[in-house]
Amino acid sequence: MLFTLIFVLLSPKVAVFDQLKQMLVNPSHYNFFTIFYVLFGNVFIIPQIFGAWLSFSKTTTILYPNISMINPDPLAFIFFLVPQAATLGFELIFYLFSPLLVRSNSKALLLAAFISLFLRFILTGYGYWGDPWTAGFFPTEMIWFILGIVSHRIYQKIYKSKQSNFYSLFAFFSMIFSLVFFYSFPDFGYVAGLTVSNWLFSVIIIVSIPFTFKLFKNNHFDRLLGDLSYPVYLTHYLFVVVVHLYFNRSPVVNIMVILGLTFFSSAVILLFVSYPIDKLRRKITVSN
Repeated sequence: MLFTLIFVLLSPKVAVFDQLKQMLVNPSHYNFFTIFYVLFGNVFIIPQIFGAWLSFSKTTTILYPNISMINPDPLAFIFFLVPQAATLGFELIFYLFSPLLVRSNSKALLLAAFISLFLRFILTGYGYWGDPWTAGFFPTEMIWFILGIVSHRIYQKIYKSKQSNFYSLFAFFSMIFSLVFFYSFPDFGYVAGLTVSNWLFSVIIIVSIPFTFKLFKNNHFDRLLGDLSYPVYLTHYLFVVVVHLYFNRSPVVNIMVILGLTFFSSAVILLFVSYPIDKLRRKITVSN
């Protein structure tokens, strides 16, 4: 976030963050609530979950509710240094419920997942689908967190099993096949706000993950990739913007540069931020 802030302030071409830059340079021109929301949201993340529910009026500089997604004003996401961090806001809210959910039995979890799915059906039936209703509304997003818990329980059951790796290999290659050929899946229309191919893809991933984890549970390279995934997710957008503004060569060259910068910065974050904090956390836990 700090790197993005410096880039926003120093770059003359940063159109994608133009409104944020103007607010930082001329805060007196903006509504107080807008400034408060932007500052609070960038620091504490959770308020960013409302980014898809608020639109920004350039004439009045006021943020106002937007439930239809049909208006010319931009969404509040334009003010966030790390726009994809809004998904982390949902994750943090889930952590508030997780102590209750992880103690629930599987039947209760599947019932909660069904209620979340049923709510999707109700909303899409009344024309409320897509952002923010089915991708930015926590009750309809809850199904994915719950199925993640179910997936982990499957992993716990097979973790020490002596069965052949055939099922794990089959699950792994099914997941790879789905990831590679997802956009080639036939389209059978929409169900509860997602295409049928989206639901099929999600089921394959959810079922495959426990067996794939078992297959690579002792693989250090796989663990490293897992550790890198979080900082890669948080930093890639900045480098996409930077490369397209200041470098912009052929698509292949752009992708290679973006990947290089993203993985390098992610490794730096991992070595000098994530690992030291994790080491301190474990030290405090052991001492207590």
